[in-house]
Amino acid sequence: MRIDKACAEATDTYIPKNQNNKKSAVKPKQEAIIFEQDGRYYLQRGKNIKQLTNFVMRGVEMVNAIDETQMICDFITDEGETFRLTLLSEDFCDLGRFKKVLTKTTIALSYFGTSGDLEVLKQFAHRLEWTRKQGVKIMGIHDHENHMTFVSTSGAVRGRNKRVDSIVQLDNHRNINSDILSKPFLKTSEQLRFLGEIMLSYNEYAKTVSILAWTAGCFIKYHLKESETKYPHFVMIGIAGSGKSWTYERVICTIFSRYVILASSQATSFGLMRESNSSNLIPQFINEFKPSTLPQKVLKAIINHIRDSYDKHEGIRGKGDLTLSRYELLAPFLIAGEQNPAEAAIRERTIELLFSRSDIEDGNYEPAFNWISNNKSLMEDFGRTLLDVALRTTPDEANEWYKEGYERVKGNFPSRVTTNLACTYAGLKLVEKLCGFFELDWNEVFPIDLDMCVKHLMYAVKEYLLDGGNHSRTVIEESFEIMARMNLKYEKDYTIENSGKHLCLRLKAVYDDFTQYRVSHAILGEVLTYNDFKQQLKKSGYVVNPDKPTDLRYFNGKRVRVWVLNYEKLQSVCDVEDFWDNSSEAQK
Repeated sequence: MRIDKACAEATDTYIPKNQNNKKSAVKPKQEAIIFEQDGRYYLQRGKNIKQLTNFVMRGVEMVNAIDETQMICDFITDEGETFRLTLLSEDFCDLGRFKKVLTKTTIALSYFGTSGDLEVLKQFAHRLEWTRKQGVKIMGIHDHENHMTFVSTSGAVRGRNKRVDSIVQLDNHRNINSDILSKPFLKTSEQLRFLGEIMLSYNEYAKTVSILAWTAGCFIKYHLKESETKYPHFVMIGIAGSGKSWTYERVICTIFSRYVILASSQATSFGLMRESNSSNLIPQFINEFKPSTLPQKVLKAIINHIRDSYDKHEGIRGKGDLTLSRYELLAPFLIAGEQNPAEAAIRERTIELLFSRSDIEDGNYEPAFNWISNNKSLMEDFGRTLLDVALRTTPDEANEWYKEGYERVKGNFPSRVTTNLACTYAGLKLVEKLCGFFELDWNEVFPIDLDMCVKHLMYAVKEYLLDGGNHSRTVIEESFEIMARMNLKYEKDYTIENSGKHLCLRLKAVYDDFTQYRVSHAILGEVLTYNDFKQQLKKSGYVVNPDKPTDLRYFNGKRVRVWVLNYEKLQSVCDVEDFWDNSSEAQK
C-alpha cells in the first residue's frame, strides 16, 4: 500500500542511462510489411526480412455469413502450380489449422512464419481483391431480395432459371448433396403426359399417389413454414424384396438428384442434426431401419430426431469449450426398413406405406416398373422443373393449398394426421400448377383425377398408418391388445358383464405379468409404469365411472378389486376379442 501510494504521488520517474551516459528512448514499434517477390511472400520488420511463404494468393470469392466467413482462394507456388482452396475465417486463428488447410490436397504449399506472422498475413489477405457474396448454411429455398431463391454450393437460381450471383451455400455445411441444378427442364407436354402415366403406374395408386404428393410437397416445405405448418416424415415398411428400396432409389432420390443414403446402424445424434441442418428441401434418408436389432443408443437418436424435427425443435450439442452448438432441424426425413417406429405418437408424425412382394409381381405394374428401372433422366428433369415451379410459387399460394386440403379431409382423422394429409395435398396442387405451365389439365397428364388422388391418400393413411381405423392406437389401446392375447384366466383375472358391455379387469394383479410378457416375447414399444398407466387410463374414456374407476367383485368366491371398463368402446378401436373368446359366455 505504501508503494502504491508513493507511485501515485510521484512527479518524476527514473530513466536508466546507457553506456554513453545518454538518455535511452523507447523505440517505436516497427510496422510489419508483407511484399511479394519471385512468387513468394516476404515479411519485413525494420531492416529484417524473412521469407514467409513459397506461394502467393489470389482472392476468388469471399462469402460472409452471420457467424462465419468462407474464402475461396487460388494459391500459386513459386514454381507456377495453382491450387484452389477454401478457407474459413477460423483457419487464421491457429497456425496448426492454417497449415492443415495448406496440406489438404497437396504438399507443395509451405508457410515458414510464426503465429504472430500469421496475424499479419491475415490482414494482408483481407486487403486482396475479392468477389463478395452473402453466405447461408442451408441448401434449399430462401427468401432473398424478396424472391424465392434456391441456394446450393454450386450457385443460386430464381424462377425461370434466373441465376443469382449474390448468395451461395457455405461449403463447410454441405452435408446433403444434390445435383438438381445441373439437370434440364422438361421440354414438351408430351414428356409430361408420358411421365404422368408412369409415375402413378409402377404400384397401386394408394402408394404411388402418396409418394408423388409427399415428394412434391418437399419443394414447398419452406413456403409452409411461414404459417408454422409441420411437414410429415415418410416411412416405407416392407420385407426384403418388396420394392421399397427400389422405390426410394429410383423414384424419390432420382427426383431430388440425390443418391447418398445412410444406413440406420451408422446414425448418430450429432450426424442426424448436422445433416438435417444443411437443407430445407432435399430429404435426408435412413435405410435398413430395424428397431429390434438396433442398439438402444442409435434407436433413441433416430426416434428423438423424428420427434424433434417434426415439432421444429432445435438440435443442441455441447462443445469442448462448454458452449452449445444449435442446429435447426429442417430437412424432410425418409425412413425405409422392415419395421416401423412402434410408438403411436411417432407414427402420427409420418406418412407410412407398407410394401409387399405381390406389388412388384403384379403384371399390371411391370411396364412402368421396368421403364423407371432403365431410365432416370426424365425423372430428374421432372424434379428440376418442379423446383422451378416452387420458386414461382408464393407462401400465400402454398398456404391456400394447405387450407384447401385441410378442409377436404378434416373430421376423418386426428388433427395431426389431418395436418399431414393437408401438406401432401398441397404437394399435389404444386404438380397441378406444373401441368398448367404446359397448358395441360391434371386429367390430361395423370390416369386418375385429383379428387380420386385425395381418396387414395386417405385410404393409404387409414390402411397403413392407422391399421384400418380412423385413429392411431395409444399406449393404452396397445397395452390392452397385448393383455388380451396373454391367455388371462376368466373369473380369476377378469370377467365380462352386462352382455359383453363391461370388462372387469384385475389390473393390479395383471400388470406385472403384462410387463414380463412383453420382455419374454420381445414386444417393442412404449411401456408405462403401473401408476402412470392408471392415471392415463382414468382419462382415456374407457372407464365406466371415472370418479370411481374400481369396484369389488367375487371371483370364485373371493372378493377382489377390479377396474370396470367399457368393453364395447375398447373393441371399436383395438383388437381385444380374445377377452371374449376366452370367457365362459363365449363357450356357452
